[in-house]
Amino acid sequence: MSNKDISQKDLLRIPSVVASLINFLLYDNKTVIRASQIRYIDLSEHFFFDKLLRPVFPDVCVFVSGSKRNLPFILCFENQTRSDSTMAVRNFIYIAAVFLWQLRQKHSSGFEWTKNRFVPCVVFTLHYGRFAWKPKSFRELFQFDSYPCLQPFLTDYKMNVENIACWDREKIESIRSDFRFIADYCAQMRASHGKTYEPPTTWPIEHVEQTLTALAALSQDPDLKKVFDEYVQQFKTNEQKGAPTMASVIAHILQRGERIGEQRGEQRGEKRGRQLGFQEAERKFEKKLHTLTREHNEMISTFVILAQKRMVEQGLSASEALDQLGYPETIRAKVLPFLVN
Repeated sequence: MSNKDISQKDLLRIPSVVASLINFLLYDNKTVIRASQIRYIDLSEHFFFDKLLRPVFPDVCVFVSGSKRNLPFILCFENQTRSDSTMAVRNFIYIAAVFLWQLRQKHSSGFEWTKNRFVPCVVFTLHYGRFAWKPKSFRELFQFDSYPCLQPFLTDYKMNVENIACWDREKIESIRSDFRFIADYCAQMRASHGKTYEPPTTWPIEHVEQTLTALAALSQDPDLKKVFDEYVQQFKTNEQKGAPTMASVIAHILQRGERIGEQRGEQRGEKRGRQLGFQEAERKFEKKLHTLTREHNEMISTFVILAQKRMVEQGLSASEALDQLGYPETIRAKVLPFLVN
C-alpha cells in the first residue's frame, strides 16, 4: 500500500494533473481551473500520525486561488486501494486539520483569503480498487435511529468517494492529463477480474516517470516495474525525446527482450540461439505487458472474507454475495464451502 500511495502522491504533485482532475470532478471537464492556480499545502509540518502510523492529514492538499470564474477554495485527495470502514471518521479529521491549518495561517499574506478568512474545503477519496466501494456515512457508523432525542442536534457527513474502476471508457478518455492511464488501468482490471491489461498505445504521456511508476506500483509486477524503470532512465538521458506514447514504451520492452535473447543465444552457443532467444524474450515481455497476473489476489481467504463481509453488511445469501462480487466459476467453487449463511 505504501508504494502505491507514494506513487499516486507523486502523480498528484503535478499541478496540471491536479487542475485537470478538479475540472473533471467539479466542472464537467470544462477548463475552469488552471495549473497556475494550484498551490500545495504541506500539512505535515503541523499535524502528526496515529498509532498505526497513518497521517491525520490527507495525501494531497491544494489551495486553489480565485479567478473571475470562482472564489478560492481548498481541495484534498486521499488515495485508497481498498475500502476502509473508518474512512468517514478519517475524512472528518482531514477537514478539521485543514481548518486548524487555516486558523494558524490567519496572519499569513501568502494566501488569498475571503472576507471571513476561511475558505471551504472538499475532500475526494480516490478509490483504485476493483470492487465498487459504497462507504458508510457518519450517521451509519453508530445507531443513529436509536437516539431520537439527539437526532435534531446530530449532523451527518457525506463522503465523496470516486470509484475510479467504475468510470466508463468515454469518461476516462475525456481526462486531460496522464491520470487517464491510471483510470484506464483500474477500469480494465475490474472488467477482466484482475487478469488482463491492454495499454492504450496511442495516448501521449506527458509525465513519463510519474505515470509509469504509478502503473508499475498498482500492478505489483516486479518485471514490469524493472522495464518501466529502465525506460524512464533511457528517457531521461535521451536528448531527442520527442512526444512519448505507450507505444514507445512497448517498443523499449521488445528491444530489451531482443537484447536478452541475444545474450542467451550467445551463452548457449546455439546456431539459432539469437533468433530463438529473441522470440522467447519477446513472448515473455509481451505476456507480461498484456497479461498482468494478480497471483496474490487468488488467495482463497481474501475472497472468502470479501464475500462474508458482503453477506453480513447487505443481508445476502452466499450465492447472492458471489453474484454481486462477480466471482468466476473456478473461484466460486472454492469459496462457497467456506461461507456461512
